[in-house]
Amino acid sequence: REYKYDICASDISDIAIETARNNLLKLKNEDNRYRDVEIDFRVSDIRLISQLNFNNDNDNSFDNVKDILKTHFDVILSFDNSLPHLLDKSDLEIALKEVYDLLENGSIFVG
Repeated sequence: REYKYDICASDISDIAIETARNNLLKLKNEDNRYRDVEIDFRVSDIRLISQLNFNNDNDNSFDNVKDILKTHFDVILSFDNSLPHLLDKSDLEIALKEVYDLLENGSIFVG
């Protein structure tokens, strides 16, 4: 069975995003199961995630990530210490509110 997913990945570090892009290219070259995997990589602060603009391959424009999530994503994952790096309680609250605002009923957040 084949599934199609829209995947967007973000990190505050442009170096981390470049590493992720390179890792995906390497994986695609080494394993044909990943040849059709496409990921929209973006540099972004999790506290501002809803302000990102994404465009997919079909030239459908989205005003912000909230539009994409309402129609395409059911899961938000937050790994690699994006939340623990927020040392100020207000920054953590802002980040969690951003994520919460992007979730639909039945969606999940793993952080």
